[in-house]
Amino acid sequence: YRATTAGAFVLKFADRYFLNARHDLAEVGLYGLAYQFGFLLIYASSAPFLQAWNPQRFALSTRPREERDAAYDDGFRWFSIVVVSAALGLCVFAQPILALMAAPTYAGAARLVPIIVAAYALQAFTDAAELGIQVSERTQYATLATWAAVVVVLIGYVIQIPPLGGLGAALATLVAFAVRLGFTWRFAQRLWPIRLQLAPQIRLIAIALFCAGTVEWLRSADIRQALLLAVMACAVFCVAVLMSVVSRDERRALRDFLRQCRASRPAAP
Repeated sequence: YRATTAGAFVLKFADRYFLNARHDLAEVGLYGLAYQFGFLLIYASSAPFLQAWNPQRFALSTRPREERDAAYDDGFRWFSIVVVSAALGLCVFAQPILALMAAPTYAGAARLVPIIVAAYALQAFTDAAELGIQVSERTQYATLATWAAVVVVLIGYVIQIPPLGGLGAALATLVAFAVRLGFTWRFAQRLWPIRLQLAPQIRLIAIALFCAGTVEWLRSADIRQALLLAVMACAVFCVAVLMSVVSRDERRALRDFLRQCRASRPAAP
């Protein structure tokens, strides 16, 4: 556990040391501000979801294989919807948020936010994938996955930070978190395999990338236009997800819930 914690600390905080050694404090400040969006993603999406879902996930270990896999697959799909939706929101609203809340000198942090948020979305999926390792009580595999990512990220810092600064640190972080997810998923599936239908997640991520890419392509320096574009991208994303990722029964249940909410509102005097 201590080795895993030490490796996670290096993954999250060593980049500032390398940036400070090769660049000025302004670059460190921009990167540090962008990095807060990654933490915000975890606090706003995966952490509360996992807090509610973890007891149910561990209870699945006593159920028959087919029932367990079906229940986990359904929960993982909704976990993905929550994480990817929050990630998209942070990415498309980063520019107007920073323009409204920070000094103009920090506007450059917006270009780093999508990369950092993508890295922490991978971290969220890593936290979900660790179930097989935890249920099997073979936590040494989590340590191996973490330190494989540490090696990758340190190499990335050495190669990419001198020429690219904060952008290089963000890219190295993204690659390292992807490596950690890959190893964690491989180990977890070997120790405690779960049969998942990943097509909904692929569609979900493709929709999010399309919406985020469109916002980046049409990005405007005008705050009102940037806000409008972000709202439109999120609206398109929600409709596309409802039609292609959420099942028909779930859409029907959502409509029924909204009708009940409207019916329960007190009548206007």
